[in-house]
Amino acid sequence: MEEFYDWEMYEGAKELLRQTAPYLDAFYKEAMKHKKRPFVAALNQAVMALQMAANPKNLKKNESFKSCLEYFSDFHLFLRRAMESPGYGEMIGERQTDVFSRVLLHLTHAFCCYFFLRVEPRKETLKLIDRMIEQGEGGKKEEADEKALQVWADLRHDDECMRALLTEYPNGPILKTLEMFREGEEFEGFDPLLHKNFPSQLFTFSGGEFHVTVMRLPCPTHQQEIQRASVVKEFAGLLHFYQRETKPDRHLLIDLQDRTSWQEEARCKALASFGSRAEFIDSLFVVGLPKETDFYFQSGEFEQMAGAPVFFEQFLVQLKGTKTSGYSFPPSVSKKEILAFAESAFTVIHKVFFGEKTTLTQRERQDFIEIFYQLLTLKLIESTMSDSVSFTCKDGIDTGGVQGGIFYGFLRLLTGKKWGKEERDQLYWMLYSPALLVRERAVQARRLNRGIRTLEAIHRPLIKETKKAVEEINSLFSDLQLPFNLD
Repeated sequence: MEEFYDWEMYEGAKELLRQTAPYLDAFYKEAMKHKKRPFVAALNQAVMALQMAANPKNLKKNESFKSCLEYFSDFHLFLRRAMESPGYGEMIGERQTDVFSRVLLHLTHAFCCYFFLRVEPRKETLKLIDRMIEQGEGGKKEEADEKALQVWADLRHDDECMRALLTEYPNGPILKTLEMFREGEEFEGFDPLLHKNFPSQLFTFSGGEFHVTVMRLPCPTHQQEIQRASVVKEFAGLLHFYQRETKPDRHLLIDLQDRTSWQEEARCKALASFGSRAEFIDSLFVVGLPKETDFYFQSGEFEQMAGAPVFFEQFLVQLKGTKTSGYSFPPSVSKKEILAFAESAFTVIHKVFFGEKTTLTQRERQDFIEIFYQLLTLKLIESTMSDSVSFTCKDGIDTGGVQGGIFYGFLRLLTGKKWGKEERDQLYWMLYSPALLVRERAVQARRLNRGIRTLEAIHRPLIKETKKAVEEINSLFSDLQLPFNLD
């Protein structure tokens, strides 16, 4: 798996060099005259590390002194050091008229942008996933009651096969955990990006005037103490790059962490506070959609809430954002509009996906919440006019990874096209690749199983009524209209 991840970083480094080539040319025309400046020196080190990561001689399979993955990690570290240098801080705080200063900032922010929007190669990783499924031994494959729904029964079976195989290799996750502890000591605190857990693009979708990139994003924070966290400078660099145009790009960050939990509160507050800063208020929108509360699981006091009207009423109470609910919206998003949208969306979801049943089982209510999250994400993209979106959790592997998979499946199913190998491969890659390559394990079973159930619940009524369902859903939006083109 390390060799696969190493190959992925090699391809990513080549892509990053290609994307930033114009900025690199401008940098090296003047850089050597200023090589003693800490900012310039660190940026030059980042470039050299990136070039080494893009050298095939350094692939792990060639038994090189240092792998492409390690060089890519060095590139990221030098980039952060460059942004933490006094020179960068002085430049970013004032309008630059000096040509070379603008060159330095443009290159730095371009590196940040394409670091987060890295395009991962998928062919080899999919071969690995298929080989693991083939070698594993799952139970008897279930037969779905509808032929079109067999894809979800197959996914459950394939997951069993993969888990059966991985139980024979328990050392991988253990060694990865020990490596994280060693890196944590070196970097003083928890920082997923410094643990070689790098963000990337998942897919894009477009329709009308919208073109949106969906990215996998571990929480972009550095946490030195459980009560103290701060957003890393690379993420700020991405937003600065977004602002380079007359009409700045915008990012919607769906924070799936639980702000009511003492373990995650500091990271949630750091992200929300960062999004409210004046310099980023028009380019970053942080929305809290918790996935670890009693309401999300419909447990505790909500377990027996079977009546649909009562469930809808309680859902609205949660969305109003009490201290114990975990839901939060930025000041630029009208909570009144969100609540009005929620009421309309409840009616549509209840009609399209649940046949307007007067009572909903616990499982149906859980599926209802997930489907609403998909529609709310689209509404937020529309209202903020975002160009990119991420489903962010602590590591971006389990909670965020599965949420990205549900969102992709939801959009793909609403195109009305038959679910084929291309869709299957895309979904498998999104669900399994991060966990396998970063942690050398399968994606968390609880998250995956709920995601599969949700996709099945979405798919079932669409088998015969896709067009009518799309019309109902489109009534909730003004500018965003399904179906979308997905890439």
